[in-house]
Amino acid sequence: MQGSSGVAQPVTMAEDNPRPLKFSSRGVGFGMETGDGEASYARNSATVQGGMLRDTGHHLTQAVHLMSLPFESQPIRIADFGCSVGANTLSWADLTTQSVLESYRTKASLATNSIPEIQYFFCDIPSNDFNTLFRDLDSKGETRPFFSAAVAGSFHDRLFPKGSLHIAISTWSVQWMSKIPEAVRDVSSPAYNKGRVWVDGGSPVVAEAYAQVHRQDLLSFFAHRAYELAPGGLLFVTCPCRAEPGRPEAQTRGEFQKASPFSGMLEDSWAELVAEVTILLHAAFGAITCHKYRSNSFQS
Repeated sequence: MQGSSGVAQPVTMAEDNPRPLKFSSRGVGFGMETGDGEASYARNSATVQGGMLRDTGHHLTQAVHLMSLPFESQPIRIADFGCSVGANTLSWADLTTQSVLESYRTKASLATNSIPEIQYFFCDIPSNDFNTLFRDLDSKGETRPFFSAAVAGSFHDRLFPKGSLHIAISTWSVQWMSKIPEAVRDVSSPAYNKGRVWVDGGSPVVAEAYAQVHRQDLLSFFAHRAYELAPGGLLFVTCPCRAEPGRPEAQTRGEFQKASPFSGMLEDSWAELVAEVTILLHAAFGAITCHKYRSNSFQS
């Protein structure tokens, strides 16, 4: 948890405590746009997420092949933390499970019916569109080689029993923080992020406020996954990184900084909306000030 000094404190993983201590309470989580309409995440995530799968998916396959997979009768349990929704979510599930099956076949030359069953958990915050996800899972009428289940909860907390997972993946998710730093919304704070919706392009003190929360979040994420993974388990994580390590306030650079949906375009759009509302308010108040009720003692 975060103490009064603002310094992140480590997570305690007491062996005699079946559930490790959490960090302080999280802010409200907001999921991606639901459904499959024109503005939905499922319809608009293919470019970035699909490219990442093509560029990094083979690393996951290699990592799975290097594992010492268990040969007991228990199921192989896999969890995707921050799964979201859409075709890419299912593509990662297919890639992971196929990699496991290939590894068993190559290493042990086992018959198909001797390979342990696979249980795959889709994990995300409760507002995630699990309905669309599972509808898409069954839409093609294909029989996938795993049993699926949804787990609703923040990956900044523990979601599974100790040592219960064999593989945990998280793709393009751990950069999402548990909350907005309080200092950047406090007008009396040096870290007040006036006129911006994100850390990109802000001041170093704003970047440090974000870094404190993110540092705490990552510590929490890795500590809980370490508790949930079985000995010899695999944790596979991909996330975006900034180009300039020494300047945390420069999350993006060049033309992408202005085109980034998280900073440039969003900030410009927000500024336009604020300007429109301000003009409307001025017009409304101008109309109101031209009108006044007369006293009932008025004599014509």
